[in-house]
Amino acid sequence: MRHLSRLLSYLGRYRTGIVAGVVYILGTNLLATALPWLLGRIVDVIGWQVGMDYALPLIGFFMLLVLLEGVLRFQMRRTLISISRYIEYDLLNDIFAHLLTLPASYYNRVRTGEIMSRATNDLSNVRLVLGPGIMYSLNTVVILTFVLTMMVGISPMLTLLTLLPMPLLSVVIFFVAKLLHKRFTAVQERLAELTTIVQENISGIRVVKAHCREGGETEKFLGKSDELRHANLAAAKLFGAFMPFMTLVAGSSSVIILFFGGALVIDGGISFGDLVAFFGYLGMLIWPTM
Repeated sequence: MRHLSRLLSYLGRYRTGIVAGVVYILGTNLLATALPWLLGRIVDVIGWQVGMDYALPLIGFFMLLVLLEGVLRFQMRRTLISISRYIEYDLLNDIFAHLLTLPASYYNRVRTGEIMSRATNDLSNVRLVLGPGIMYSLNTVVILTFVLTMMVGISPMLTLLTLLPMPLLSVVIFFVAKLLHKRFTAVQERLAELTTIVQENISGIRVVKAHCREGGETEKFLGKSDELRHANLAAAKLFGAFMPFMTLVAGSSSVIILFFGGALVIDGGISFGDLVAFFGYLGMLIWPTM
């Protein structure tokens, strides 16, 4: 976080757009939270068997909310992700300007390929933090607040039971995130090394050919390429194992809702529409929890 704080000055340049993005986040999640509740009411009206004349206005209103939610979500993503692109542009210009001020001794210590990797691939990852990263973080706080409020309003007891697997999920995510950070750092390092080899061979191709070093340089490239492949596979395997675990946790929460929520419906504690809405809210909780 200490390193990320250095980026605050860049965010400050686009504070108006960020404020607009926050407004879009609030509007998007307000509408998204209303949709499961409204769907539950539609299910209740249909269950009363009073005729579709009562359900059709609700269905039309539901479709209108879906449309508005889609428009606001589009504006949210376009605003915040566009800002990250502008910041990437600013960062790249500042990096290049800074490189021109560095002494020659720096370029004797640091290889050109590594500098190129930092200024391209690594900078793209910084953009992902400043765009989708900020968007998802703010979205998580807002949606958890809205959704949990609605779930507690339907049934505090069922909400508590549904959230029982979540602490386990949080602990697992904490440790997996640390491992993923190490493995993706290794990927970045291997990529920088590979970029260096490519740059050195292209810029010094006359020397390579003059000394008939094509075979040796090819073997060096294949070795680093293999290291990059192994690093990517290690990160992909960990992430691949994590996703089924998420599905298992979501499935366990669904079973809890079916068992205890079904009992509440039978006992008259909540309506069938409330149970449908509760499933909708559970689906909205999984991604923010991750």
